[in-house]
Amino acid sequence: MAEDRRPRTWMPIYWGDYLRDTGHLTAALHGAYLMLIAHYWSGGQPPPDDDAVLWRIARADSVAHWKRMRPTLA
Repeated sequence: MAEDRRPRTWMPIYWGDYLRDTGHLTAALHGAYLMLIAHYWSGGQPPPDDDAVLWRIARADSVAHWKRMRPTLA
C-alpha cells in the first residue's frame, strides 16, 4: 500500500502550543474542540459549516448546546 494511502492512525499534537492557546476553555469545550480537530485530521478536509452536523461531530449535548459553544471555538 502506498505511504500516502494509509489511514491516518496517529496525529502529532504540540501540547505546549495547544495548552497555551486553549487555556480559557472548559472541559466540555476542550472535548468538542479535540473532536473537531480529530474529524478534520481523519477526513482530510474541514467539516461542513452546518450546525446540524457540527454538534454531532463535537459531541455536544444538543444543537442548542453547540450553538452556545460555537462562538468560543470559532
